[in-house]
Amino acid sequence: MSICKYCKHVSEDGTRFCKVCGKALDVFPDTPEPQSPQPAPSSYQNAQSFAPDTESKTPEPKPLQNTPNTFPMNDKDRQAYAEKLQNPGMPDNDGICVLALIFGMISIVFNPFLLNSVLALILGIVGHACGGPKKDIAKVGWILGLITMIIYIVIRVIFAVLAFSLIWWIIQLFF
Repeated sequence: MSICKYCKHVSEDGTRFCKVCGKALDVFPDTPEPQSPQPAPSSYQNAQSFAPDTESKTPEPKPLQNTPNTFPMNDKDRQAYAEKLQNPGMPDNDGICVLALIFGMISIVFNPFLLNSVLALILGIVGHACGGPKKDIAKVGWILGLITMIIYIVIRVIFAVLAFSLIWWIIQLFF
């Protein structure tokens, strides 16, 4: 197995080019060693004996195949990527995990009717439960959603108590 130094994709032995980014791999096990230069022909030797050697040509590169647009960088992601290649029918939950994080971050700034917090909480729990390489991102998303939900509820309760206290004080003044 050889690893591409540009995108860290794991390729099979004997592969000359990375299937993901198309760059040439460093290890070429099936490439013949370069031949040493031949001595210059002397005047009495046949000129045809020094024709270029057509058998030592390197094979043509294999065409790129359709592969997913992923670039695994660490061992955990590389293992999940290899499992995904072995089981192509597995659902891809990475999008759910990323959406949970996005809704969790948005809920910090903009959270009408706690909608973003609820979405971050639901998507984060689903993404984390389904597993995959991005389940930690889903965990951060649902934790952010839960924290912002608690903060917004506490702030709204405080404002409601203050508003009712003000109304009660005004009623007490006039009656």
